[in-house]
Amino acid sequence: MKIFAKYLKPNAKFAVFGCMFEVVATLCNLALPLLMSQIVDDGINKLDFEYVWKSVLVMFSVAAVGMACHIMAIKQNLKATTRFTELLKNDVFEKANKMTFSDHNRLGAAGLLTRTETDVWQMSEVTDVILSGVCTIPIYMICGSVLAFMKDAYLALLLFAFTPVIIAA
Repeated sequence: MKIFAKYLKPNAKFAVFGCMFEVVATLCNLALPLLMSQIVDDGINKLDFEYVWKSVLVMFSVAAVGMACHIMAIKQNLKATTRFTELLKNDVFEKANKMTFSDHNRLGAAGLLTRTETDVWQMSEVTDVILSGVCTIPIYMICGSVLAFMKDAYLALLLFAFTPVIIAA
């Protein structure tokens, strides 16, 4: 984690903006089923098609905002990840240049290149997953649970009771 902090700190603004956009996109995604249930309950069941059309426009707008925010979040997270990778590669290259000739001969140029590139790529992938998941997973869990209890508390309790069983299986 110290490595992540060291290399992400100069790019913290991109990570923060990415997280903010991801929060808005996640909330928009969570709002869509709620809007759909309102369309069915208040529009279709009551045969109020004007309400249905207005609600569909609202739903489309929420989806468009969510999509735009998700695209911006991906862009910001990729900026942070790319700059993280750039700084890490520079340090790895600098360290490889300071190695002795006997270390170079022992590892071999091809092996050294393959190992460093693969390791940096793996760190880049982990950074990207962490940046995209740190903000969305807690929001999905908390807000999804609240929405589940708002709709049907008994069904939500069953869901929570059997989730550990499903995970264990």
